[in-house]
Amino acid sequence: MSQSTVVSRRGVVPFNVTFEATGFTDADLCNRVFADEEARGFSEVATTEGQFPTGILSVVRGWISEDDAQKPTDRKVFVCVTLRVCAASVDNASRTAPPAVLLTRIVDAMASSETGECLVSLEGNWTVTEVVPFGELADGQAGEDPAETVRQGRPDGELPEKRILAVFLPQAWVNDYATYIDGQQAVDVTQVVLEMDLQKIHALRDYSDSTDALMDTVALGHNGPFTVRAKDSICDFFEVKDLSDITESMLLAARKATLKLPGFQTETVSVKVQELSGSRLDWAVAKALGCGLVSAHDHFRRIAAGAWSEEKIVEHLGTMSNEQMIIDPMTHNAVPIPAFSTCWQSAGPIIDRENMWLSSARYMAPSVTPDADRAWLAKSLALAPIAPMYGPTPLVAAMRCYVASKCDEVVEIPACLSGRK
Repeated sequence: MSQSTVVSRRGVVPFNVTFEATGFTDADLCNRVFADEEARGFSEVATTEGQFPTGILSVVRGWISEDDAQKPTDRKVFVCVTLRVCAASVDNASRTAPPAVLLTRIVDAMASSETGECLVSLEGNWTVTEVVPFGELADGQAGEDPAETVRQGRPDGELPEKRILAVFLPQAWVNDYATYIDGQQAVDVTQVVLEMDLQKIHALRDYSDSTDALMDTVALGHNGPFTVRAKDSICDFFEVKDLSDITESMLLAARKATLKLPGFQTETVSVKVQELSGSRLDWAVAKALGCGLVSAHDHFRRIAAGAWSEEKIVEHLGTMSNEQMIIDPMTHNAVPIPAFSTCWQSAGPIIDRENMWLSSARYMAPSVTPDADRAWLAKSLALAPIAPMYGPTPLVAAMRCYVASKCDEVVEIPACLSGRK
């Protein structure tokens, strides 16, 4: 298993943050190092067992040095450990709280004797001494050299804009247990969070369905169990101690400053019909039905045009979420898209009209354990010989089947919509 990688987003980069502490020893520890191979092995175990604190992605390296011409006993040493840290800016990375327990474990491994005794007595005065951007930087951030060093308190150039980074922790089923696997990633979920109602933001909990819903697993290429950490990054974004401290005025100000209204919702992504789920699948069903589709912002702009000034419209858009809507053909009002993929009342008439046949994949092949996403199949008897579609539930399979009968194998979906596991 390799060290965890990071998904870079515009304005967001991971950082190599070096922590330093002093200590004393009677042994010759100069040139002791925690090399790349040791760091990879340590990171693998810590990631698998969930031992990394929030925001820590992996261990990069460690080393011990000392001043020259010291006495053989009670020698002062400088212990340094570099960690890969998930942060929204150079400033945030430089303010990373030293994970003392983790750092001490690394020093114990680096400075141990043959009997396992740690040969250095740390003073515990860990401080950040260096921050180095890692990987791809946003355009114009920190110069042309992605490895350019930025010292604490002296950032070079303009700081990246603040973002919310959720840590995606993929898992796989091993003997009926969800086991952590390689592929831990930091994912920019700023737009998803800022479009949520304040009450839903307050209710977010790490390692739960509420934060799992922040992830687009199709875009991440993961089809299996996973967990997500996001609370600390959201609190850091709003500069509060707890999610409950976020106010409506904070949320509105963040929307206006970050989402760059009004045109931030125009991008689309291409998704295979067989991979559609959640709000993406509901949207695709509405499109296949021929419903008029519009974002809440676009609908309001049409209503307010001519009555309000552009400045007033943009100001009001900052107070609104921007979910996708359908246009009611009778009232011409924008209403929420029905939950076709989870609600029998909404999907039932389509299944009946299209004369669909639903079956458990286990029933079709009793000796084979199907993948979770292929547990059910649906086929439209009225549209034979169109191939059946699969899904984790009968409704998902049926709605994928319906979309496939009306659209191409790949559909263009608004990028703001998320697929859920």
